[in-house]
Amino acid sequence: MRAFEAIFLGYLLCSAASGRTFAHLHLTVDAVPLFTGELALLALTVLAIAIHGPRGLLPRPLDFPSVALLLLLAYGGILAVRGLAAGYGLAALRDYALVYYGWFFFLTRAYLRTDGTVQRILGALLVGSVAGATARATAFLVSPSLGWGHGAAGYDALYAWTAVVIVLANFGAHQRPAAKVVAVAAILICSFVIFLSGYRTMLLVIAMSLAFVTLLTTRVRRASLRAFVRRAWMWALVLVATMVLARVIVPNTSRTVANNGSLSLSDALAIISYRWSSDLYGARPGSLAHPFDETGSVTFRENAWRHAVQRILSSPWGGIGFGTPAILHPASDCDTFPSPTSNCGAAHNTYLMLAMRLGIPAALLVGAIFVSLVLAAGNRVLHPGPNTLARPTLMVALLVLISFLAFGCTGLLFESPYLSSVVWVFGAVLAHVTGAADTIPTRRGTG
Repeated sequence: MRAFEAIFLGYLLCSAASGRTFAHLHLTVDAVPLFTGELALLALTVLAIAIHGPRGLLPRPLDFPSVALLLLLAYGGILAVRGLAAGYGLAALRDYALVYYGWFFFLTRAYLRTDGTVQRILGALLVGSVAGATARATAFLVSPSLGWGHGAAGYDALYAWTAVVIVLANFGAHQRPAAKVVAVAAILICSFVIFLSGYRTMLLVIAMSLAFVTLLTTRVRRASLRAFVRRAWMWALVLVATMVLARVIVPNTSRTVANNGSLSLSDALAIISYRWSSDLYGARPGSLAHPFDETGSVTFRENAWRHAVQRILSSPWGGIGFGTPAILHPASDCDTFPSPTSNCGAAHNTYLMLAMRLGIPAALLVGAIFVSLVLAAGNRVLHPGPNTLARPTLMVALLVLISFLAFGCTGLLFESPYLSSVVWVFGAVLAHVTGAADTIPTRRGTG
């Protein structure tokens, strides 16, 4: 169990800290790369069988999310075999990862049925997110550079927001002054990384998640939950006000300023500030072939979504399968070169990708899993039972899951193992807390 917990929590911590970099570390066996996510799945499955036995991997009795996910795993396996038989090789396995990372759902529930706690999962995510944000902010300040107007990746901002949520939920009057100083420092660092990302999807993520928990807490009289929501809204308003203020006080320039590569700190911050408002700071170098449009991130998504819908309509029931080529936007819009193991060409809407690859019924089944989990968790917040996890912790887990699901509306979610695994982990947390199949462990504390 100690080995299982070390690998499980270590994987979450490292995924939050370094995202794609950590996910791309791999071993190669017969020319097949085994990435860290696959290695973690393999190791955790072997250890879980040793702890619980083969039959103990699944909750008893099986609830709707478990049955639905087992059906998806089986159907995904069929599509993967078809893709391999058609000669798509690693590309078929890459697409199969859209589904098989769902195995983290069962591994997490097995962890929570023994000595595992939700607090340790949140703690690993918090430590990794803050460490990653600190490293990213430090690297930017020491050597400012941008990737097409972004000072940090979108997933960096998502993990930074996750850390802000966890810290705000635990920020209380009972904390020691030193702990409060550390908490405030963590919030400032993570807020800076969100700003550096220039990733406008984060505005959608923050707004959707805060709107949901606000509506939920209107029916909850508990002061701690209401205080948490107030702190979250105050933080969001300060962040937006800072973005608006920076945009107002930074004048545009007539100089030509490239938005990619190494830059001066002032130019980098100015470009990021303008990016949040869909405007352009400076002009793109004339050596580049096509005119630059700062809202290109919107237009290329619109094109990708349109092409994805066309592919969905061509195979609405069973999908186009795994491995079948589907470059939905030009390779020039990718930050990695197209390959059998890259997500270049994805629709930047993870739900359209699911519908395109698996078909509409299977995509709706994925949606039904998470809708059922969110509704059940919301009901448990309003009407806690005798074994229910402490409501502030349950609220944080719910908000984290909603944030990740919202991120998938305009970004890569199930296509990115370091994000997909977290989605299924927190789906399992909500299933464990709300379901009759599992019970909350009491031997070492539950919060």
